[in-house]
Amino acid sequence: MAQEIERKYLVVGEFRHLAHNSYHIAQGYIASGRRTVRVRIADDKAWLTIKGPSKDGGLSRFEWEKDITLRE
Repeated sequence: MAQEIERKYLVVGEFRHLAHNSYHIAQGYIASGRRTVRVRIADDKAWLTIKGPSKDGGLSRFEWEKDITLRE
């Protein structure tokens, strides 16, 4: 099981002209609480992610992710 480390940044100013790619991501949550279960779809790929409770004051938590088919 991997450990996710949260990093958040505030981006200010005009930056969109520097972007090389963009993706449309659809996501939904199956469960939220002590553990979070999320499904994400981007283009022709899909993922199931399970995240554990936050640790270190919200800086990290355990994360498990698996590729799934669009049908799943």
